[in-house]
Amino acid sequence: MERWLSERLDRPVRFEPPSGAPPGPDARPWRLRLLGSVRLRAQHLEIAAPAWAGRGPMVQLQGLELRLGYADLLAWRRGGVLRVERLRAEQLTLLLDRREDGGSSWSGLGMRQAGPAVGVLDDGPQFGLLSVREGRVSLDDRVLDLQAQARFALREGPDLPPPPGAGPPPALGLVAEAQGRYRGSPFTANLRTEGSALPLVQRGYAGPPVAARITLDAGQAGLRFEGRLHDLLGRQALDGAFWLRGESLAAAGRPLGVVLPSTPAFEMRGQLRRDGPRWSVAVAQARIGRSRLAGDFVFVRPEVGGGGEVLPRSVLSGQLRGRVLWLADLGPAIGAARPGEVRPRREPGRVLPDRPFDLPALQRMDADVQVALDRLESGIAGLQAAAPLRARVQLTQGVLRIAGLDARLAQGRLRGDMTLDGREVPAAWQAQLALRGVRLEQWIGALARRAQGPPYASGRLDLTLSLRGRGRSTAELLAGADGGAQLLWTRGQLSHLVVEAAGLDPVQALGLVLGGDRSLPVGCAVARLVLRRGQVRPELALIDTPDSTLSIDGSLSLASERLDLVARAHPKDFSPLTLRSPLHVEGMLGAPTVRLDRALLTRRLAPAAALALLHPLAGLLPLLDPGDPLMREELAQCRAEARRGGARAEPGVR
Repeated sequence: MERWLSERLDRPVRFEPPSGAPPGPDARPWRLRLLGSVRLRAQHLEIAAPAWAGRGPMVQLQGLELRLGYADLLAWRRGGVLRVERLRAEQLTLLLDRREDGGSSWSGLGMRQAGPAVGVLDDGPQFGLLSVREGRVSLDDRVLDLQAQARFALREGPDLPPPPGAGPPPALGLVAEAQGRYRGSPFTANLRTEGSALPLVQRGYAGPPVAARITLDAGQAGLRFEGRLHDLLGRQALDGAFWLRGESLAAAGRPLGVVLPSTPAFEMRGQLRRDGPRWSVAVAQARIGRSRLAGDFVFVRPEVGGGGEVLPRSVLSGQLRGRVLWLADLGPAIGAARPGEVRPRREPGRVLPDRPFDLPALQRMDADVQVALDRLESGIAGLQAAAPLRARVQLTQGVLRIAGLDARLAQGRLRGDMTLDGREVPAAWQAQLALRGVRLEQWIGALARRAQGPPYASGRLDLTLSLRGRGRSTAELLAGADGGAQLLWTRGQLSHLVVEAAGLDPVQALGLVLGGDRSLPVGCAVARLVLRRGQVRPELALIDTPDSTLSIDGSLSLASERLDLVARAHPKDFSPLTLRSPLHVEGMLGAPTVRLDRALLTRRLAPAAALALLHPLAGLLPLLDPGDPLMREELAQCRAEARRGGARAEPGVR
């Protein structure tokens, strides 16, 4: 018998238990009956693994009862799938291995490789009745990068007689628990079914699916599933409700090979379906930090050929919806620190994210996701949210693109496209953004006074931005970026108090405080900025009002994140007492400082003090300011830009 089975299976088969094992209740190691069908009873059955596996016997059975029909054996001999009429065992131990080239230790045991593999046992045997009181599985699958240790119990129909003193037999179904590593991430899992579990272990089973409950903890993520399973050895179909939580979406997607952004802790629930390589997820609610999202997605995993080769790329598609998305919740995706994360100490005042991008992740799959958000919050206090926002996120062969960005913002509109090409290191980045018709006083809440009085600043804001660069992080991209920006402020009003305070004219400013502020019309306001290798310099930056013209000069280094800007007010009218000192904005981007020009103040105050020794009124002479006609050429440019900007205004955006 052993020789016949060994020849048929092309594996050594033995019925003798290992040396030292206690004998069973029946002295005979096995009994075989051939009348009508093949019926085998054995205390111990052992089927060897291929020599390359090197982990001991592939199958060990204790207390075996096996029944095979002759017609089923004949079909198997002709190349069909082996059908087992009945298999019962007190104990079953399986050591299963699959190599990178797709060769498996179970090949040739009624488990033929049938085309591209989507599961572990691609074409297993079919069972009429299957019962295992205690089972153990050790799996090392190099194709799926899965290593697992599992224990299970499976009961179908009348079971073996219970041992003396044992309680009632367990209910029908499968109970299993497992632990191991999947794609490098540790996991634990539990599975419990209700009713027959045959649909789980038979490929092509035509009966109803199995009701099941699954819990899974993989890496930093946890999953709870309650629904129906079907054909785990073939299509691996499932359909049911799920609940998922984790420390980051990236950590949750990694075991499945799904590229998701790094985020704060999250929790979501919805419906999950799988049929072979196709996963469908309907997210009813997702809480990611302060964001509240939902969506419908389809993820198709790459199939694996019989030789272990990957056929297509994974593809994620669908729609992301939500009531609100906070940009801070996507901060870790662009290199910002996660809440509570300890990062290496940086120079005080540096704020640009410096965590390296995970560029290899962009190569793992493709994606095409439509985004439709009710509101996008920047997280900056006093800054109005964009509502609504639409965009399309595409990932193709390592190139990430945000296309068709379209958001409404403070009665205006933001449009643009951004691309990150991760095919080379360092990555290449481009951004084209246009802001049209934004109401300044609505967008920036601090400009609107709480008390009665006009806003400190109001009007229409237009901005165009074009940037390109290379780098391994957001900080590196900006440190060497080239491009430019143009800002235009039209139909504006500016607080008279702000203008006089910026020129340090205490007499007129005090009069406005006592008599009430009023708004000055802004004739033109323009800023034309040039960016070269991370250095931002204004070619032209002016705000012109009937009383004064404000100019800004200097530079901003995105490489060192240092500011060196100077703001000057040039009054057009006479004032009896003014200090006329420029304001210097200096220091780090995250901790700027504002100071007066001390040298200029000294040059004006020293003569005033000396003349005051002769006569108190004489000390006012150096502080008298007849006004400044200022830069006619620059003002002409400013007004020309304002006229062109008004002509470019989009219809319907006011």
